[in-house]
Amino acid sequence: MTQRQHPKMALICPRVEARRTPGGEEEVTLHLSAPEMPDLTLKTPPPSAPTEQIRVWRTFGEAVDMGREVALWLEEYLGEEGFRLFYMSPHHKPRELLADGEWRDLCSEGEVSGFSDLSPVLMISEASLKRLNSHLDTHLPMQRFRPNIVISNCQPHQEDEWKELRIGDTLLRNIKPCHRCKVTTVNHEKGEFAGQEPLETLRKSDFAVFC
Repeated sequence: MTQRQHPKMALICPRVEARRTPGGEEEVTLHLSAPEMPDLTLKTPPPSAPTEQIRVWRTFGEAVDMGREVALWLEEYLGEEGFRLFYMSPHHKPRELLADGEWRDLCSEGEVSGFSDLSPVLMISEASLKRLNSHLDTHLPMQRFRPNIVISNCQPHQEDEWKELRIGDTLLRNIKPCHRCKVTTVNHEKGEFAGQEPLETLRKSDFAVFC
C-alpha cells in the first residue's frame, strides 16, 4: 500500500529511536501517530524472529510481520481491512534488483532494495522545483516530491545529467529520472488528493513526467 491508494498515509508520523542495551545490542523502537488515533509504540523484532517472503513490484525479499496490534491500528485509521506492517533489517534478505526484468538494465551486481520501488534515495534541486512552480498557478512545496536529498546552487534539471554524486565518503550513482505518479498530487497537510497538478503541467511541457 502507498499514498497512491491511501493519501491519508501522509498524516501518519513515524518516529524511530535507537539505543544500545547494557549488553551492547542495538534496540530500535518505532513510534506511530496519526490524527484521532492513539499513539502506538513497537519494538523491532530480534534477528532470530521468523520471516515471511514479501514482494514489491516484481522482486522478492524477506521481512518480519510486526503483528496484529499495528495491523488493527492501520485498519482503523485507513478504514479498510487486510493491512500488515513488515520490518526488514540488515539481517534479512533484501530484494535483488537484478532479478527485476524491467529495471535489470539499470542495476549492477549486488544492488538491493527494501520496500522502496527501486532506489531508497531520491534527489531534486531547488532550481528544478522553482522552474516547475513558475508554470503553476499555486506553488507546490518540495515535500510533494518526497526527496531525501535536495540540491541548491545549480541550474534547473542539471542534476538529471549527473552520473554520480559524492557526499563525504559515500558515492551515489544516478540510476534514472523518477517517473512521477499521483503521489505528487497529495496535499501532505490534509492527507487527501488535491487536483491534477503537478502532473497536468508535467505532461504538457518539456518536463515530461519528471521533476
